Amino acid sequence: MLSWRPVPAGSPDPIAVIEEMWQKPFERAVDAAHFGQAVLSRRDEVQPPRAFTRAPRASAHVRHWHTYARAQRLAHLRFHFHADAPEPAYDAGNVEDFHRVLTACTPATVRFHATRRDFSRWIHEVIHDDELSVVVRSLESRIWDETADGDVDIVRADLLSAIEYRYLE
Repeated sequence: MLSWRPVPAGSPDPIAVIEEMWQKPFERAVDAAHFGQAVLSRRDEVQPPRAFTRAPRASAHVRHWHTYARAQRLAHLRFHFHADAPEPAYDAGNVEDFHRVLTACTPATVRFHATRRDFSRWIHEVIHDDELSVVVRSLESRIWDETADGDVDIVRADLLSAIEYRYLE
């Protein structure tokens, strides 16, 4: 059982003493560490902090797809679908919303964004999915200002399939 005793007047703060004893070796270990190394330190150990290089990842990184598929992005990170007016007609705050609006919007709206590479840029910069953004950019390159509505719809179907495969199945 721990007992509490008051610190005599004029004595240094015991927490400050422990912090100082721990901080200096930690700073030395950080200064000695090389790029790519981390510093291991525990305040309750007698051993000084030490730099180490971690082993390569044993398992593949798993995307938290549900975060991107359903969690709403902040207003400034939402995708703003423009129709024929300069103001956005629809907003998408996540991949599910994006998919739903892409399904319903006009070929002119798809054409407007695809020719500017807006879809792949948003997927790359906001969703942080490099693989899907490369696929979407390739599909966007099949659309230009004169592309017929029927051909835009074919590309739209491919865009929707790519999103469904990656996030919504």
